[in-house]
Amino acid sequence: MDVTAGCPAGDLEMSCGEAVFCPGLAVEPREINLVVAAGKTYEVPITIRETFDRAPLKSVHLACSDIVGSVNLIRSAEVSFDKNDFDMEGNEQTVIASIPVPQSFMGMAAGTITIQCAGGVSKTINVVVKTPGTCTPHCNPIDRLPGLSACLSRLTPATPTTPTASSSATPGTGATAPPTTPKSR
Repeated sequence: MDVTAGCPAGDLEMSCGEAVFCPGLAVEPREINLVVAAGKTYEVPITIRETFDRAPLKSVHLACSDIVGSVNLIRSAEVSFDKNDFDMEGNEQTVIASIPVPQSFMGMAAGTITIQCAGGVSKTINVVVKTPGTCTPHCNPIDRLPGLSACLSRLTPATPTTPTASSSATPGTGATAPPTTPKSR
């Protein structure tokens, strides 16, 4: 609001411009935690409210970031909203977010949904998507798995060895010595 004041003849004069209100924005839920099955789409209701009860929100826009995990990705372009870029009618509106989970999804991933409106006001909802269980997948190249060569060597049958009658072992060395013959005097 613009306010102009002055004292031209010793009396205070004030004039006010048009009142402009910043909207009050509230969203529910504050956080989305989904336990999911791969290959399904999940619909989540998001309630948007103007909290000052002065005027409906204008130019409401919802956007989702990429939902990312160590081996997972749900691209932002794949998440959709049943309403977007709209002016609210009244002080409350519900929007349905559709979050598709890829068939190959496992473990956990996180991202955000941001709701913005005219007047520069925005709110962010944290989004966590995870499959049931406690084991989070990770990627290791096959040659770096510890114990793999030892495990594989146990699967290969060993060739049996038999000692020969003409050789004898030298104790403590594991080496074989040539056969010995008695000396004559």
